[in-house]
Amino acid sequence: MSSDVGAAAVFNPQTLSSPYALWARLRAESPLQRIDIPGIQRPVYLVSRRADVQQVAGDPQTFASVVPSEVWRWGDLGPVLQPHLLAQGWPIVHTIASADPPLHARYRKLVGPMFLPSKVKLLVEKLQASIDELLQQLPRGERFDFMDKFAIPLPIMMIGDMLGLPREDRELVRRYTDTFVRMVDPSTPHDEALKAVTLFAEGQHYMARRIERLVREPDDSVLSDVANARDDAGRLLSIEERLSLGYMLMAAGNETTRNALSLSAYYLATQPELWRTLKNDRDKVGQFIDEALRVGTPAVLNPRFVTRDTELAGQLIPGGAIVFVLWGSANRDESTFADADQIRLDRANTRSHMAFGFGIHSCVGAPLARQELNLSVHSWLNQFESMSLAVPRETVQHAPLFAFRTFPELPLIVR
Repeated sequence: MSSDVGAAAVFNPQTLSSPYALWARLRAESPLQRIDIPGIQRPVYLVSRRADVQQVAGDPQTFASVVPSEVWRWGDLGPVLQPHLLAQGWPIVHTIASADPPLHARYRKLVGPMFLPSKVKLLVEKLQASIDELLQQLPRGERFDFMDKFAIPLPIMMIGDMLGLPREDRELVRRYTDTFVRMVDPSTPHDEALKAVTLFAEGQHYMARRIERLVREPDDSVLSDVANARDDAGRLLSIEERLSLGYMLMAAGNETTRNALSLSAYYLATQPELWRTLKNDRDKVGQFIDEALRVGTPAVLNPRFVTRDTELAGQLIPGGAIVFVLWGSANRDESTFADADQIRLDRANTRSHMAFGFGIHSCVGAPLARQELNLSVHSWLNQFESMSLAVPRETVQHAPLFAFRTFPELPLIVR
């Protein structure tokens, strides 16, 4: 591949907003593409083909999830930001999303039962009530921002219910998770990341107070389960562990679900034939949701640390290197999905997408996310005759983020 595919091209705001052409080029010409990122001395690669992404995600011994802070500010925030966090709050501990074996299995064992499909079913009535409440407030025939009126508040309401947070404190979920995204994403300017550290620490103190109270007065919430979680020796987890687990449960129920809801609405608003098909055949809603997840991929990528010299995509890469697995590109790999850029309701292998990750770090909150998406789409179809963009399609852009696909605003009209 030509040398112009470097950090400048990858982190260009236009490319971040619409990376699909770059991904296709990478898959075709350079599936393991090295890029030089200023400030990072170690080799960095982008992994774009599905088979190679699967190899990386399926081998946590060779491709570890804990990565150096100069690449991904998760865990240790680095020499500049970390002291600010420690001065104001608690360190971030790698748990279910980023811990490596065998520690990962310990946290997964604690959290997994909280998201079993049988438990998620118990939330259906409450979730449907939240959806109905939000849809009743939408104006008919007038422009509104779908992000502000539905995609953002619904996951917050749901995860707030699960965690047992008072309604007046639900905005914390949004601030807490939004600031974490800005803090860890390498495309965030340093001054913004510094502000995010302070806001994140404020959220930590709020959560710590609730955890302390739930140790004294347990209830049936998921946060109470976290507050009283114990290790194999029967000891309470450290406050750092419990705060980090609590945050990850917030993120699992908020950030990516928000993006999945908005992507689903966008595809229905811009492809009237999809809306008409689902209106007439509700049995296809599940297929549509998986296709929306595949084509949109709310969480675009994750970094991995190469622990030893190894071969990937026919190339030898050294231990100490970093690879970014591009879930979004893998989900549009033409070798696996015919007409990969299109939503097809007759696709036989839709469920093989990687929107929920792959391997030991596959998303623990996937059953809840699917339930939220399924009930939401059915409710839109039940309550509205049509859903359309309120502005020209070309003016609707994804936010220029490296790791997530989200809209700053999604202006819609429903009738």
